[in-house]
Amino acid sequence: MEENKPEEIPTEPKNNFEEVQIEQKKKEVRTDSYFDGGVLELIGWRILAFLITIVTLGIANPWAQCMLYSWKFKHTVYNGKRLKFEGTGGDLFVNIFKWIFFTIITLGIYLFFIPVRKTRWIVSNLHFEDEDFVKDESFFDGKTIGLIGINILTKILTLFSLGLLFPFATCIKLRWIKKHTIINKKKLVFDGNGFQLWGKYILWCLLSIITFGIFTLWLPILMLKWEAKHVHIKTVGEVEKKDKSIFIVIPIAIILVVAIVAVLVNVIPSLTDGEFENIFKNFTTMFNKRDNSLAMAEYNKKVAITEGGEYNDDYDYFEDTFEEPIYEAPSYVYAGGYKLTFGTYKGTMVQGVWDDTTMTSTARYYDVYLVLTEDTITLDGQTAGYSISGTKISWNAFDFDILEATGNDRITYYAETCPELVYQGY
Repeated sequence: MEENKPEEIPTEPKNNFEEVQIEQKKKEVRTDSYFDGGVLELIGWRILAFLITIVTLGIANPWAQCMLYSWKFKHTVYNGKRLKFEGTGGDLFVNIFKWIFFTIITLGIYLFFIPVRKTRWIVSNLHFEDEDFVKDESFFDGKTIGLIGINILTKILTLFSLGLLFPFATCIKLRWIKKHTIINKKKLVFDGNGFQLWGKYILWCLLSIITFGIFTLWLPILMLKWEAKHVHIKTVGEVEKKDKSIFIVIPIAIILVVAIVAVLVNVIPSLTDGEFENIFKNFTTMFNKRDNSLAMAEYNKKVAITEGGEYNDDYDYFEDTFEEPIYEAPSYVYAGGYKLTFGTYKGTMVQGVWDDTTMTSTARYYDVYLVLTEDTITLDGQTAGYSISGTKISWNAFDFDILEATGNDRITYYAETCPELVYQGY
């Protein structure tokens, strides 16, 4: 008889591998300055702010501004320390109301103080995200007279250089603003210069041109990124570097101003009274176009109410018993020294017709018409606007000059494919 053996309890198989401790990779902490906002975010926030302002008829604009400030500073980092904006729309609304009130009672003088007051309000509501918000630890100590001087200098640099020195003007203003900005008792320093920005500025302009303006959507973000990159928190004992580019820029600006003044001094006196008057008339014609149908309606109305009055050609108005002259729509335009009356101009085309039977060529004449109004030229069934420079008439249907005033009520059409065609008014 077999003895009952106890059942063997199966044992778990031994592990055939070694346990390894995995080291967790620590996230790298950035200590540089940067801006990490995106263009789509900015466009979205701007659209939202615009809608809030429009829907509330401007009343909620302070809240819309605070939304944009909050987004901008949320994405701004200086030396690894992210900014945070604590301002509210209600607080800004009260301040704006106060600024408007002071502007009214000072007859507009207080307007000069508003930019500095607003900058102080913005900075006083900033702090670093990892530090407590203490109102008096963040402030802007720039003076109104200083900002006015900076604005005048930057406007002069930009205007008289035709925009070429805009990057230098921008850096001058940024350097002054950051120099007077303190956040959580920490002073900011801007170390960018105009030469660094100028190259990017030219590149951005070229990209904007070749993309037909689409690239301009990225310009605010690119500028914010470049600005943040060149701002840091001042360290103990740090000596701020002076921007030496200003010593090069100011002489360039002075040379440009002197050159422009010299040209004006030499050109203006050489113009006769008639030429100066023509230039002024051409300028006003280019920039003061009106809808022709409205102009004709206004003209007919004035003719009706001044029926029997005497027309004064020198001042373009009818003189009668009214106390003040009533002006009518212009009926002509000057091109160089010539006067072109609005209306229809006729030209004669010559076309050669070949007869195969007689083997002879005969000329066939037919009339073609050009219609000139205050705003448009209609030629060969095509209507487009125009501008005048000297005797040249730039018709917007083409990118080159094809028309020229060659006498009073006389317009000559130039083309490579046919002889010159003269249109005479009648």
